[in-house]
Amino acid sequence: MSLLGYEKLFSNLKLNTRGGGEKSPHKVAMLLAVIELIDENLIHRNRINFDQLLKQTFSRQFNQLAAEGDRDNPHLPFFHLRSSGFWHHHLEPGKSGAYANLTTATGAGTINAHIAYAYLDDELYELLSNGVARELLKAALHRNLTQEDRNNVLDVGNGWDWLECEAIVQDYFEMLSLELRGQPFSKAQHRRGLLPKLNNRSEGSIEFKHQNISAVLLEMGQAYIQGYKPAFNYQQQLKRVVLAHLAGHQRELDHILQTADIDVAEQSAEIDWSRVLDPAYSGPSWTPILV
Repeated sequence: MSLLGYEKLFSNLKLNTRGGGEKSPHKVAMLLAVIELIDENLIHRNRINFDQLLKQTFSRQFNQLAAEGDRDNPHLPFFHLRSSGFWHHHLEPGKSGAYANLTTATGAGTINAHIAYAYLDDELYELLSNGVARELLKAALHRNLTQEDRNNVLDVGNGWDWLECEAIVQDYFEMLSLELRGQPFSKAQHRRGLLPKLNNRSEGSIEFKHQNISAVLLEMGQAYIQGYKPAFNYQQQLKRVVLAHLAGHQRELDHILQTADIDVAEQSAEIDWSRVLDPAYSGPSWTPILV
């Protein structure tokens, strides 16, 4: 399955609902815990043990998401994630019959008596070894607990809306792809091409948004356009647009993953920080603001 396929599964988990229709965060917290442990190399093979480390990490994630009345019961998502299609159980010897009759886990004892460990689809586990995939899937998990929809985030006052962010992210990756292939391109030409697609943005604002995209990629340990110094006070929406773009462009993502061994620190050292703006741009001075 592609990363985009897993993104869809992660954003549409079957969650229990509380009174009032609020969704239970247990499955989300369990998957966030597993992703955290993989990120920290505390899970270094496709084997998820129901041990104290997992429970503690689950509790930390759960407490950030839980509402009044939610109970810290890690055994429930560890068991019920089996319905997701990508979470599997390796059973204790001789327990297949008893396990087949289980409809839930009444406590940790049920897990310990029947399940040796859980494991993910092999391709999902491989994807989670990459920072881009982890960030995308974490964002997908959080969407289970919100009513946010990409079509409902267009009106953000004076900030860049989703469609503007999509336009500049697509343009950025076109330039990045050319740079990674060693092909020349004109940043000024790309910038001028963006102007009609945006809401009266200045060229300086466009340049700063390109720097924001560099910051998003740098935080994920990925290559970015050398001419754009990372600027980290970016909209969280911009990061979601970057992740959505990667999910929807599998070939482009594959290329980014293939270049993931680029030494980002070395790349940063090669940048002439005094020449962030394209020399072709000679507009008035500007002060970047968070929009």
